[in-house]
Amino acid sequence: MRNGWFAPTCPRPMHWYAKPIVNIKQYSLMKLPTTISALLLAGSCACAASIFVAIEQLDDVLQNYDSSGTAGWATRVFMPLEVKIATGSAWASTAALVPYEGAEKAFDGNPETKYCTRGAAFWLQQHFADGKRQIAAYGLTSANDFPIRDPRNWKLLGSNDGKQWKVVDQRSNETFTARFQRRQFKVENAAEYAWYKLDVTLNGGAGLSQLADFSVWTADELKTLKPQPKPQPKPKPPAVEQASAAAWQPLFTDLSEAEFPAGVWTLSNGELTASEDKLILTKEEYENFVLDLEFKNGPAANSGVFVYVTDPRGWVKNSVEIQITDDSADKWANANPTWKCGAIFGRLAASESMVKPVGEWNRYTIICKGPSIDVILNGTHVNSMDMRKWDSPTHNPDKSKKPPWLSKPLNNHPTKGRVGFQGKHGGAPIWFRNVRIKQLD
Repeated sequence: MRNGWFAPTCPRPMHWYAKPIVNIKQYSLMKLPTTISALLLAGSCACAASIFVAIEQLDDVLQNYDSSGTAGWATRVFMPLEVKIATGSAWASTAALVPYEGAEKAFDGNPETKYCTRGAAFWLQQHFADGKRQIAAYGLTSANDFPIRDPRNWKLLGSNDGKQWKVVDQRSNETFTARFQRRQFKVENAAEYAWYKLDVTLNGGAGLSQLADFSVWTADELKTLKPQPKPQPKPKPPAVEQASAAAWQPLFTDLSEAEFPAGVWTLSNGELTASEDKLILTKEEYENFVLDLEFKNGPAANSGVFVYVTDPRGWVKNSVEIQITDDSADKWANANPTWKCGAIFGRLAASESMVKPVGEWNRYTIICKGPSIDVILNGTHVNSMDMRKWDSPTHNPDKSKKPPWLSKPLNNHPTKGRVGFQGKHGGAPIWFRNVRIKQLD
């Protein structure tokens, strides 16, 4: 018995975690591939709105939670469904993909931030604390990237109790012609409501959905509505010395310059893939270089690019990994941000989620110059590390705990080593192509 509720008898040690749900009154059974059983919490405990799930075996990401429920991470990584905003409160149907893209970003009036979540459908709900209002229009602003994540079909709903909803407006096959574009939709003779909900039933076809901003306006507010602020130019990625094509050295073009277990890695039509979770390594060591490559995720992919590998037998501990994942997969929903694509695994989260949907080619440019590592994913500078700051065997510089298998500090790790790719982890395929490297002065 745990916290006033009964756990089933299990043949092996179990791991438990709490996952937020929208409505605690909806008693349901969750079913996962390795789940023995699932119980909805009926009594009171610290996480009242939770489903508790017993899992027989946890894959890498689900190991964020050990028997105590934390696995050493400072906090649980899922986001609350309710957030406070300037006009009152807001809710989202599903948690954000990463903490810095939560539901509150859709109500902050800033086109450069966004709410990003899993699935092709979602809803956002706003409650005005000062009471009912009759709106004359509402607006949606497209986010910074990937138009196929934009809302396409939706309903605007109104309510005065947050339970009974009336359709205020309905749209289908809508598109945005630019990023950061604010589109206004007029509403004729609408009733007064204190709650408004944007119910997106379909996006452009992606496994992720996103929206930079959702606003509703009265007739008076429309008269004084200011033009949408223009996004500030982003800092340019770290400069890479210009060089002729001859300065680039292709890697893994025929596998003769690679080291890997026999039969695991294959090259066909310029695409490199693996049948097992085994590393492929360059035979040569590199320092001060730019690594440029393309990768394509299979569903729920979990791979990585390893630089500064100094011990092939202990490559996880003796290297720096730039993470590759299918961030849209359900299994990654509650992953620590340092486990997501663009992160330096277990150590430093990416600044933005820029990985493309499953089946599309992504581009990584990784600049390694001494202890400085910069990561550019699909043209966006998402990470920058100074290895000298990682001087603790247990914690990252921000005081968050590292996974225990990354106990070796990086401040004294050599900045010369081999380059490698991780293979087919957990049965999820991964492909690489156009891999090349260039030495820097």
